Amino acid sequence: MGADRLKASAGSTTAKNRLGVLPSTDEDLTSGPVDFKSRYHGKRGHTYITKRNSLPCVSFSTDSSIEKVGSLDNKDLHPVWTVAAADIKDLKKVGGFGWKARLVVGWALDREVADGLEITDRDGNTWKVTACPLRDELFNRLIAMGGQKWEAW
Repeated sequence: MGADRLKASAGSTTAKNRLGVLPSTDEDLTSGPVDFKSRYHGKRGHTYITKRNSLPCVSFSTDSSIEKVGSLDNKDLHPVWTVAAADIKDLKKVGGFGWKARLVVGWALDREVADGLEITDRDGNTWKVTACPLRDELFNRLIAMGGQKWEAW
């Protein structure tokens, strides 16, 4: 885990996916209901739910003003990507570690391991958001939006 930061800066995608999986003990993990702390390609940011042109969307931004102002009142956010809720074809919960490593690391360090979410749109584009402490809340909100009918696998 200590070498992941160095490997991520060298370009390793698996190391980038593990960055931030173990939040520090003094970090404030509260976020939501529309802004969720997370990472995309190892970069800190927020995944947020917004309305663009009266359509509900999910976006990711590295803008630090979301922590202070929020995404509802902030019109100057520059999202890295945006997906309309109606265009989401697949949502997959992903873990930061395998289940064995998750149990061992969580137990040894007495911390909760943050997981991620993989979003796929109708065109086949995939966005993987990692290190999201409130991943289940984000997943539930995305499932509730839009007119899709979901299957559980």
